[in-house]
Amino acid sequence: MECGESMILPYLPSTAMMRGYVRQRLEGDSRIRVWRGLLGSLRPRDLTRREIAGAHGQRPVLLTVPIKGGAGIVKRGYPECWTLSDHGRWRMMHLGAMEAAYGAAPYFDHFYPAIRSVITEAHEGMPFADFTSRLYTSLEDILGLESIIEYLRNMNDAEYQRVMVYAREKTVVEYADLSFLDVIFRKGLESIFTLLGDSDC
Repeated sequence: MECGESMILPYLPSTAMMRGYVRQRLEGDSRIRVWRGLLGSLRPRDLTRREIAGAHGQRPVLLTVPIKGGAGIVKRGYPECWTLSDHGRWRMMHLGAMEAAYGAAPYFDHFYPAIRSVITEAHEGMPFADFTSRLYTSLEDILGLESIIEYLRNMNDAEYQRVMVYAREKTVVEYADLSFLDVIFRKGLESIFTLLGDSDC
């Protein structure tokens, strides 16, 4: 089946998934190969949903992007053919949930405008792959993720080990299954050290 050509990415990847991504990229794997490997264990519906923190310490909130055609289309797979639905005013709900959960976080005002822009511009019929790729790219650009990965790759062994020791000291991930927005909003550019830490926390 032929549909879109964009690489499939999950909606708001989890911190655990992003840690796997960064560590495999450091080992030299290509972006496409790493994502294909990480997504191989996910059910199709897991591409469209992710939990974020609940407001005021409440339980996490599950955010789901509606796909045109509903659950039946999602269950059949073929995410490269999915398109967005405007069902349930999901964009306003997702943005409101992010503001409620992270509005007081130290780096919310720095990162949120880029996320809000991509979600606000999403529309009925937009390919899901294009939407998630734009969202991920905007976050990656703010973090300078690819540049950091390239910089770390070019370090000598002693420098790299010092960075990894620092990363292990800084890494505390209470909810690895939450969207990595959780780390970004709380830690800003220091997020990279959480993403470099031991993958089992």
